Amino acid sequence: MRIIHTADWHLGQELRGFSRGAEQERFLAWMVAQCRAREADALGVAGDVFDQANPAAEALGLFFRFAEALRRAAPGTPLVAVAGNHAGATRFDALAPALRDGMRLVGAVPRDPAGRAGLLVPAGDGHVLAAPYFRLADLPLGPGLDAAGSRAGALYRALWQAAPRGGRPCVLTGHLALQGGSSSPDSERAIFIGGEQAAPPTIFPEEACYVALGHLHRAQSFAGGRVRYSGSPLPMSAAERDYGHRILVVDAQADGRVEVEEVEVPLPVPLLLLPVAGGIAPADAVEALRLRLEGLAAASPPRELQPMVELRLALDGVRPAAAAQLREDIARSGLPARVLEVTVLRAATPGGGDGPAEAAPAMARPSADELFRLAFREAHGDAPGAPPRAAFAEASEALSADAGAAAPGKD
Repeated sequence: MRIIHTADWHLGQELRGFSRGAEQERFLAWMVAQCRAREADALGVAGDVFDQANPAAEALGLFFRFAEALRRAAPGTPLVAVAGNHAGATRFDALAPALRDGMRLVGAVPRDPAGRAGLLVPAGDGHVLAAPYFRLADLPLGPGLDAAGSRAGALYRALWQAAPRGGRPCVLTGHLALQGGSSSPDSERAIFIGGEQAAPPTIFPEEACYVALGHLHRAQSFAGGRVRYSGSPLPMSAAERDYGHRILVVDAQADGRVEVEEVEVPLPVPLLLLPVAGGIAPADAVEALRLRLEGLAAASPPRELQPMVELRLALDGVRPAAAAQLREDIARSGLPARVLEVTVLRAATPGGGDGPAEAAPAMARPSADELFRLAFREAHGDAPGAPPRAAFAEASEALSADAGAAAPGKD
């Protein structure tokens, strides 16, 4: 069987106030063409189809137009998409009946064990076991189940045992952070499983021929390549511009052998950093941007497809209005670019001068989990055990879901 593995589309996302809708529409059209040309037996989306728990009408429209285009162009390629931590499980399950036959959305793990067999989706000569993001309430309790790995691993085993596969190859999906994974703090919300932020790669059933994961935006693999993140198909922040965005074409044989082809995604909008290293003088910034844009293919793209740029200014003195002034200069120049951010760097040499510029040091911001552990230790004189960690994780998850549903934008 052949599965196309992708994840973390984040439909409806905005980057510094700029809509990503035009980019995402072009990616989805490319995705339909890939499914048709490669005759895939299933398209697996491992979570975070949407950027918010309560998607806006634009994001919903993008998704349903894509699903219909896929059904028409590649009727032999069912869509199998699971909920992630951004797209709320309840809303995801509510959208499922609106899809045509052959399209599956899985929002939450069924509480009734008898219903878990329905997570197994036929795909060619094998199956996809569509496991979504595990919420705290989904995880089993019992002796020895006091850590992220043990509780999540027990649930994966329960789902695996509930699904009659008949000896055929099976691809397992998931949406979580694994220990040792490379994360993107600018755009990935910390998620908790059983009170911990990451689980070991050993939690998945060994019988799964391939594990298709979402959540981490950089493509990466574990367990000799059997467990993989596809990464996000588009950069979700400026920090992700050099990630090498891709989809993964997975061919699983009846004997369990798996071959994975990495297919680069053509990015509709360049995401630029100017300069690549150090800083640039304000007087030279507009001309440097002009020269950089001349090297791009599209000379006059529409506004929604103009390159996005992050600029770094090197100053030899205090100029509070330098960033705002540069934004105005770029706007007056008429250059086809959208400015994401202007960062002011300080001179590295004593007293300023013409030395190389470097970013002023910034204090690391502790995570909510770290703050909780510090506060608990201060109040009780010891580190929190599993029950208080689990209670805090549940409260954090509920607050994150409420915030995502109430207000659009970066979270």
